[in-house]
Amino acid sequence: MEFKLSDLIREIRISIDYLIHLPNTLNQLISDFQCESHSRKERVRKQKIIVELREVGKSLIQVYIAKNDIYSSFEDWRYSASVEDIEVVKEQISYIIVCLDDIESALVETSFNTVESVVKALNHIKVCKNAYGRLLKIPNSEYLDGSVADVAYQRVKELSDAGVTFVKELDSQRKLLDYTY
Repeated sequence: MEFKLSDLIREIRISIDYLIHLPNTLNQLISDFQCESHSRKERVRKQKIIVELREVGKSLIQVYIAKNDIYSSFEDWRYSASVEDIEVVKEQISYIIVCLDDIESALVETSFNTVESVVKALNHIKVCKNAYGRLLKIPNSEYLDGSVADVAYQRVKELSDAGVTFVKELDSQRKLLDYTY
């Protein structure tokens, strides 16, 4: 089977697009678990869901924490690519895979990991990790034209910003629940 960079790039874009919209999907889970009876048990159950979802949000934020280093080294690398620079880019792609692993494990550990939207998210994360893993196997010469690194980084900021927004929304849900009773 012949390697096609365009197919790999498309795979990454589709997966990252899904992950960017993942917080909206997970926020929907909170609204699905509304406290109808306003009992203590229901409120505690909803708080537990919010805490579990916050872990997912924290994992998304890890991408945000690393983005400054990623973007600065990418800008430096873009103008003068050497073998050492390519190795740095590959290390950063590896870090993205680690962040995706964290998101995946946080989702697996939730009490609602069998909900259809979460199962779909887990599948997209696996596809995305595999695609980034294949990016690591591309020969260094392919990196020199810049398109590989460009794809690897172009959606990282959006993914991390989605994590920040998600955690803020979860905090507002938690405060609303705390102050209601």
